[in-house]
Amino acid sequence: MDQLIYEITGTRIPLRKSVKLRKDGTLYLASTINEIGAVVSINHTTKTILDLCNGINTIKDIYVKIISMYIDVDSTDLENIKYDVYKNIRQLESLNYISVNIN
Repeated sequence: MDQLIYEITGTRIPLRKSVKLRKDGTLYLASTINEIGAVVSINHTTKTILDLCNGINTIKDIYVKIISMYIDVDSTDLENIKYDVYKNIRQLESLNYISVNIN
């Protein structure tokens, strides 16, 4: 079932909205520029995903770029990374940091 969801949503194209980022130690603080909202602490991987939401990369492209950052991952790790990328994209969308267009 998960594979079908990945195939269906993998062609969608996320686009970063106006998000202000500030480095705070090893994490980043993110907040929307035009709306009043919570400031959220995000890690380096989530920031990388946010940066890759450029209106050109599909969700699958983002996943492929994220896994290329890791060396010596087995199939279980790949599935976990895929799940984490999709989960992060859903969370970024729910925070209104990105919009996801259907291709």
